[in-house]
Amino acid sequence: MKKFALTSLILASFFIAQTAHADTINGSGSTFVKNFIEQCIPDYAKATGNTVNYAGGGSGAGRNALTLGTVDFAISDTPYGTSEAKPGTIYYIPLIAGPIAITYRLDGYKGSIQLSKEVLAGIFAGQITNWNNKLIIRDNTITTIKNKKFTVSKQERRQDKIRKDMQSTYTL
Repeated sequence: MKKFALTSLILASFFIAQTAHADTINGSGSTFVKNFIEQCIPDYAKATGNTVNYAGGGSGAGRNALTLGTVDFAISDTPYGTSEAKPGTIYYIPLIAGPIAITYRLDGYKGSIQLSKEVLAGIFAGQITNWNNKLIIRDNTITTIKNKKFTVSKQERRQDKIRKDMQSTYTL
């Protein structure tokens, strides 16, 4: 994971370095990834000799700072909207993903169901589509579940008027 993160940061710095031309790279934005970025910074500094400062502050703050030119890069949970002012050419580079909430509804079943990372990846990749999938059965103490197909739906809601970023809930 660290190598992926380091590679992503180096790749990102390639694009940033073309416009920033600095030994110090300043960024702000998503607080969701702040701890992750802080773990990657020492390896990046060791590999490049550059200093990275990442302030967090929220996705909206990062996009605003990038638009104002006060940072070299921003990390956001959501992209710029079609009506938002953009600071020129933007490169979207996925760094990390994580669910906010995943809920499920299985009529007729009263217990809880554990969904491993492997199962969740299979569900969102469209490879697992039924509750009685052998991986779901394997990860739980369930002996039988109806052969019922599920669908993935996404609900988004605005956190507040200031942040303007979206919080997602996925429902099976």
